[in-house]
Parts: sequence; C-alpha cells; structure tokens
Amino acid sequence: MHIINNKKGFTLIEFLIIIAVLGILAVLAMLSLAGSRAQAYDSKILSDIHNIKAALSACANENADSYAACALPAGFAPPPCSPDTAYHFATSTDESKYVIWAASCAQWGKVLCTDYTGFSGIVGLIRRYPSACLQ
Repeated sequence: MHIINNKKGFTLIEFLIIIAVLGILAVLAMLSLAGSRAQAYDSKILSDIHNIKAALSACANENADSYAACALPAGFAPPPCSPDTAYHFATSTDESKYVIWAASCAQWGKVLCTDYTGFSGIVGLIRRYPSACLQ
C-alpha cells in the first residue's frame, strides 16, 4: 500500500516570506507617497500666495499704489505640515514693494515666496525681512 502525500497550501516559512515582502512593498509605497504629499502641500502654498498677491494688488490699486493700508486677506492658512501658523507679508520702507512668504513642506528650512516683481520660488530660510525674495 502506497501512501500518497499530496501537499496542498503554504508552509509556515512560505507564508512568512510573503508577509515580509508585502510589508517591504507597503513601506516603499508609503515613503514615496510622503514626498508627493509634501509637494502637493507646496503647490497649495504657492496657489494661496498667488491668490493673496492678487488681493494685495487690488488693495494697492485702491490706495494709490501703496501697500501700507493692505493686509493679508482672511481665510488663508498653510497646510498642516508647515511649521508656520500663517502666511507672512512685509512691505519695503517706502511701502511700494512687498513680499509674501510661507515655510516649505517639501524642503525643510526653505520658504516659498513671491514679490511685487512677479518672482515666485523657493529661497533659503528668511528670519526677519525677506530680502531674498526682493532681488
């Protein structure tokens, strides 16, 4: 009499290997999504800064091209990844120039800014007056 040993299913080792491979793939997917999320947050910041810039331009047009009476419009807040709690706005001493900035989510220690000339970009960390945007 022959005993036929038909082995069906996975062994414990095969099952553990499959779980380990799936775990590695999940970690890799999460790491790639984290970078995409930070870039999406930076896109939101740049979009908000563009909208704030349009509101400030309208304010200056109503006030003889002076930004002295202008303030940041309400309703804009940086995304939760940003170390800043608000957008920042500064004018030059003659109040004819301005700059708007917020901290970058994707590039730690950098800020996203725009100024009166139309420049928009990422510059180094700005501590006081953001002269890096006003070049």
